[in-house]
Amino acid sequence: MRNHITCSIAVDAATPENGCLFFTPELHQRGLLHLDKNGCIDREYADTLDWEPVPMQPGDALFFSSYAPHKSPPNETQQPRRTLYLTYNALAEGDLREEYYADKRRSFAQVDTTGGEKLKISKIGHFDGKPAQQT
Repeated sequence: MRNHITCSIAVDAATPENGCLFFTPELHQRGLLHLDKNGCIDREYADTLDWEPVPMQPGDALFFSSYAPHKSPPNETQQPRRTLYLTYNALAEGDLREEYYADKRRSFAQVDTTGGEKLKISKIGHFDGKPAQQT
């Protein structure tokens, strides 16, 4: 896996109650940790880690490496938790923007055969929230 840097910019306040990002200190130095078939940290291993919330206020920016274990629990409040994510890869890896979005479009174009309406924003299916309200 290639290392990349992500910038998270809070549009709304992000709190532990509404699902702010949680990180495990120092583990970014170990590389990839116990990954499952989707490339996520195995749930049983993740449950053994010490996760610390990183609350943010609107306009705050947080930069983190792809090797920094992170998660975001469901928003259990009525307040929105909108966040803008910008991800950067090394120039030596090339311009991956078109490939990234073409892959997303192919993945998200797949029809839900269960008959249920579900918002798909993740290729690995780790989003189990509800669609945001239109404002």
